Parts: sequence; structure tokens; C-alpha cells
Amino acid sequence: MLKLKDVSKFYYNKGLIATGFTKINLELKMGEFVVITGESGSGKSTLLNVLSGLDSYEEGEMYINGEETSHYTERDFEDYRRKYIANIFQSFNLVNSYTVYQNVELVLLLNGYKKSQVKQKVLDMIEKVGLTEFKNTKVSKLSGGQKQRVAIARAMIKETPIIVADEPTGNLDSASSKDVIELLKKVAKDRLVIVVTHNIEQVEEYATRIIKMHDGRIIENKEIRKVDIPEKVEESKYTKITTANKYRLGIRNTFNIVPKFLLLFAVFLFITVALLSEYASFRQTEYEANKAGYNVFFRDLSEERIIIKKKDKTAFTRRRLR
Repeated sequence: MLKLKDVSKFYYNKGLIATGFTKINLELKMGEFVVITGESGSGKSTLLNVLSGLDSYEEGEMYINGEETSHYTERDFEDYRRKYIANIFQSFNLVNSYTVYQNVELVLLLNGYKKSQVKQKVLDMIEKVGLTEFKNTKVSKLSGGQKQRVAIARAMIKETPIIVADEPTGNLDSASSKDVIELLKKVAKDRLVIVVTHNIEQVEEYATRIIKMHDGRIIENKEIRKVDIPEKVEESKYTKITTANKYRLGIRNTFNIVPKFLLLFAVFLFITVALLSEYASFRQTEYEANKAGYNVFFRDLSEERIIIKKKDKTAFTRRRLR
């Protein structure tokens, strides 16, 4: 599924070159539960970012389903992420003002699904992660373990063949961590799950492969157990977000936080009043000028004077009118 051949990642900053990782050779298969571990700064998160298409690489070749990626543009990697990758972050990256249902639904709406197509699909996924009773609860009111379950549901509903998780248990207690890892293990039955962690004890019993890194190099790549490789890799299907969904999400984002809506409304009201006042002042000035009888030829403020002009704005002559 994923293959790296002599891949290296470098960072450039003010003329200095720093190494993310060097000469990585690795092959990962569908159905595997891969754990990447190592001390801070060993390059494990950088490697995960390259595998998930969030970062590029400078040397070597990465293959996706046998296809080379060294020629990929930013748009190609964006397409790769939408078709193949679902991310689970340590900090959850959820929309706190949305409910559990809305957070999971958001992925499908952004991927071009119609509102009528997603309801049952979202409810089924929420049930799989055991959060049905919290489906209408705002994420900000959930515990850390529950938030991570929402993040897993959001990743799973994309139906991508690869799920990557960067320190998914870093902010959780031991009980919640175990629940999250067991849930990820269930997912790995027919997908490739890649987990980065510094706490190998939490995930060791679930892993099918353990990769240890040090100073940007793989020092151990141990296959714990064999897996059954699916015959076919199904890409996630998506289209452009529909116009109706753009308006729907725009309205939701406007009204879902009351203080934010009131602030926006106050700003809108202030701008509207200011523009109307300016327009009214302009019209008043124009009216007073017309009433005074002022034009480019003379200034006479007498109200008894009548000004006549032709429609075509030509000059009056002494020629007789017929």
C-alpha cells in the first residue's frame, strides 16, 4: 500500500539545513496496525506527516499503490489526502461549538454529500464509537476520551484506506487510552492504521508492526504478526462541496455561537446606519443646492427666481419658435 525507498526529509531555515529523517526504507500493508515510536525529536511525527501527505520529501521515492509520488504537486497531495488519508490528532481538532453529530456530518458535507444522504450514515458511525446518547451534545462539554472517539468517528466515516493518528492518547487517562486503542484496532481489520506514540506500552499488545526511530533513522522494524491483506484497496469517494452545503455551513457558523452572532449583528447594524446616514446627508445637501437655484453660470439664492433649462441642455437662442 505505502512504500518508501531511501526517502529523506530536510528543513531549510535561514541558510541552515536540519534533518527530519534520512534514508528511510519502509513498506506498509493494508490490514496492519503500525506503531511508530521513539523519543522526542527522533523524526516519528515528521515521518507520519510525509506518509499522510501533509509534508513533502526531498530525496528518494514514496509509492502509493505502486504509483510514484515524487512528481506530485500540492494539488496532487491534496487529492491523495482526500482519497486515502483520515487524520486523528492529539488535540482532537474538533469544532467545539458543533454537536457530536455535526462534527461527524461535517466531513461528508465537505466531500460533496447531500444533506439527505448523510443522516443514517452519521448516526450509524456515532453508534459504532458508543456516543449515541451524546449525539446532540456540543463537543465542548465532552471528556477527553469522548472527544477522541468523535475524532475517530470523523476519521472512519471518510472511508479512506489509511488512518493516521499522531499521539491519539497523549491527553487521555489510562482507561480512556485503552478504549481508544481498542477502537483503532477494530478499524485496522480492513485498513492500514498508523499510530505515532512515545508510550509503547499502551499499544504494544495491539500492534502488528513496531517501528522504532532514533535521530531520524529507523533502528528497528519488527513485524509482530502477519495480517491478511485485502485484495482490493477502495479509495474514498468525494466531489466538490455543493452550493447548498456552502450556504448551510455558512448559516450554521453564523448562528451556532450566540455572542459571535450578536457581535456580527452589532457590526452590521453600525455599518448600515453609518451608510444610510451618509446617504441621507448627501441627498439633503443636493436638495438644498437645487432649492437655492445654484448652477455653473450664476449663484442666486432668491426663492422668487425661476430657472428654466432645455431637456437636451442646449443653449437658448433668439430664433423664433415655430
